[in-house]
Amino acid sequence: MVMPPQRSERLLNEFETLDFIAARTTIPVLKIVAFKKVWGAYQLVVERVRGISLDCIQGVERANPVLNAERFITTTVIPQLQSLKSHTMGAVIGTVILPDRITSRDDREKWRVRSECTSKFSFCHNNLAQHNTLIDPDTLQVIAIIDWEVSGFYNPEFEAPLWAKAWYEPGYHDIGSDSVPSLIQFLVHGQGYNQRSSDDLKVVRTSDASAAEA
Repeated sequence: MVMPPQRSERLLNEFETLDFIAARTTIPVLKIVAFKKVWGAYQLVVERVRGISLDCIQGVERANPVLNAERFITTTVIPQLQSLKSHTMGAVIGTVILPDRITSRDDREKWRVRSECTSKFSFCHNNLAQHNTLIDPDTLQVIAIIDWEVSGFYNPEFEAPLWAKAWYEPGYHDIGSDSVPSLIQFLVHGQGYNQRSSDDLKVVRTSDASAAEA
């Protein structure tokens, strides 16, 4: 079994971020029930909600929830996250925790925490994928965004539009891949990326979603 890097830091960041996001936005997140250390390892317990991850909805039934999720993420989630600013890059726990699409190309254990004179870093979920989007089975609306373990303050370019496709659909692993080299260059050297706005994160709907809208 392949274990992700920074396992303890990731879970601690998840705990701190759930509280951080709940206090500062209207983005639906899971409520914390308990957080403790058991036999030297962190244990996070969250509430159970009646929802299904978007990627588990298949066939013709996918069209409407995919469209609803795209609209919710691009008009509610992204704008609220980008309104949260910081002078310092990284997770709310004070370290840099990166998504797999970056660490799979550069596996160094530690990354430099950068600070700027201006509040240039925006909050990013960093894994806004369909499998991290919970849908109400009755209303087909988003009821929770989950898995905040690699989130933090970064340039908006770090937020790849992974919600556009399910992980098993062709092209999913190509989303945002062309920007990864420049993201790594920025992480290492502090340059090599371009500022993006939330408008740039809006994606062309899949054919199923377009058909549902029509």
